[in-house]
Amino acid sequence: MKSNMLLPALLLTVLIGPLAHGQNLDDFEYHGTHDSVSYLVSDGIQFNGYTNYWHDTYHRWIRTGNLLKMAVDHVEYNILQSKVDIAEDMGLPGLIMQEGFFQRLTSGSYRVLDQPVGPELERILENENVLVFINPLSSLGRELTSGLSDRVVWPEKLKSHQYGARNLKRVDAYFLQKDDKNLFVVSSTDDSNRDKFRQLLAGTENIIRHYDLHKGWFGASSLLKSVTITPGHPLEIIGKGMNEGNSWFVFDGYMDFLAQDELNGWMREIKLPVVADVGYSRLYGCEDYDGLQVQRMYTKDTWFDFARRKNGYVFRPVYSPSDDPYHYDGYIAREGNKEQIDRENVPFILKTGELEDDALSCMVLFLDKGVSLTRESMWEAILDRREVGILEKGKMMGPAEFRNALQMLLLDRVWLEEYFGDRIDLEATVEGYDIKVRVTNTYPAEISGSLALTLPDQLKAEDLSSLEFRLPARSHKIFSYKIQPEASAMGRTNPIAVHCHWNDRAKSTIAMLDLPPAISVHQVLFGHAPQISFPVTVHNFTEETSFPVKVEIVDKEDVQKVISESEQTCTAKRGSFQDLLFELEAPPGGYNVRVTALGQEYVSQLGVGKGEGNVSVTEVDLDGDGINEFRMENDSVQVCLLATGARVIEYIVK
Repeated sequence: MKSNMLLPALLLTVLIGPLAHGQNLDDFEYHGTHDSVSYLVSDGIQFNGYTNYWHDTYHRWIRTGNLLKMAVDHVEYNILQSKVDIAEDMGLPGLIMQEGFFQRLTSGSYRVLDQPVGPELERILENENVLVFINPLSSLGRELTSGLSDRVVWPEKLKSHQYGARNLKRVDAYFLQKDDKNLFVVSSTDDSNRDKFRQLLAGTENIIRHYDLHKGWFGASSLLKSVTITPGHPLEIIGKGMNEGNSWFVFDGYMDFLAQDELNGWMREIKLPVVADVGYSRLYGCEDYDGLQVQRMYTKDTWFDFARRKNGYVFRPVYSPSDDPYHYDGYIAREGNKEQIDRENVPFILKTGELEDDALSCMVLFLDKGVSLTRESMWEAILDRREVGILEKGKMMGPAEFRNALQMLLLDRVWLEEYFGDRIDLEATVEGYDIKVRVTNTYPAEISGSLALTLPDQLKAEDLSSLEFRLPARSHKIFSYKIQPEASAMGRTNPIAVHCHWNDRAKSTIAMLDLPPAISVHQVLFGHAPQISFPVTVHNFTEETSFPVKVEIVDKEDVQKVISESEQTCTAKRGSFQDLLFELEAPPGGYNVRVTALGQEYVSQLGVGKGEGNVSVTEVDLDGDGINEFRMENDSVQVCLLATGARVIEYIVK
């Protein structure tokens, strides 16, 4: 009987034994993913129609997790629509110009033929390039346009409102190639449209023959001198702008005018021919801004009085009836002011704004060929209306002569990208004492080039010789330079210019090494006798990793008379810092404190009082708003601070 019961028990133990130990955790695997993009739901949203004005909008609605949703521009469609809008602004809404048409046409000589026959065209093409104006319905026109089916259909597929007009006349400008010869074709069934394009072409050639183009950011904002902040130090803004081809900047953030001398000094230090000017609100171009109290500019007359004293200029909004009785130097333009800016013979400025708003607007000035860009020539071009303002998505405003030329160049694309060096992208950043330069080649072919740095006198580098490089098509590479600051570089902003040369082209940008003082202490410190705790921070800019730091309390009248001193060893790697606390003794009185380290010396002030009296901190609702403030009190003063931000709102001397 017992043996019969034992056998089932043994079998049960064998079968359930593994289960009794639970699941093996090593058998569990992670199958999650960080690829959120794979789960996006995207819908195209397009509207081409009229409300109270014509719209052509192309967006994509993107969502994930159902509740996270954003709208982004459809990049390709918006670029194509911008081309249509530009053509309409030039008076040729049906113009489709092949990119690179103008660049290739003006890179050599060519002969112009109007409505030629086939044999004549073939004979001339044997020896020279030809620009031909034809009717696509003619025999030669049908032959030359036979391979352009894709160019014919994309504007209609875009559904632009312009292409819904019954009287739209197409104008196609393109080029055909064979060996080293180019045939440039302007095709339209409308004679007047072909003539209009001929005029635009001649006007654009005339502009680039007589003027140099200088792109810039007017009204860039940094808030360097303000108590608030926005992304972008002025040098960072200049660096990003130079990478886009900018050669001049006017800063007008709140109190940016206080940086006028610093901006000019930075440019001189690294020998950059960049114009950096300042202004504020509606006041620009002043010799200096000494004495400008922005909170006291109560009336319009105060702006004019200051401008007259400083040889500056005052600008106004386009629509501002209260400004009509005054004579201003120009308009402050906005997107809705295009009609007035285009038609009225009034100088204007178009503000770029802050980096956090993406710096979408810029201006292009036209200086006589060979005239150097200076602060004076910049303002001369603005006041002479040799200027064009460019808004988001390539919208332009300004005198037709210059605006239409720039629009033709934008439709061409290639000419502007080569002129401003846009196919090479430069980004320079500083990590510690190393500068990293990222060079991106967006050309469809390999390029050869060189990199070089220009440093201010207070910075050195291991090797400043030109660095040669080769970059494959559509690739990038990061280059690194080791910078060694000298003592004079400490406690200041140090600009660094980066220069890139390739294919007879050049582009520069700026990085900065913003360094703290080598020795940081309180400029004025108060303590109680007999013992004073004196904090010191040392930033090591040398190769030494261990060095002495000495603190001395000295007599104010006789600096050789040492009241108390202490010395510690600081341990910090190059480019790092260490906080030290010195315990010193001194009787009540006023003293200087001399701190020495790394061959540097810093002198601050120290007040020592008697160690007596009482201190207290209490919470009080000073203004009865239900939010408590902090009241700090000793035998000498009573101070009240806000709980948020610790701002002093009451200070009473007893």
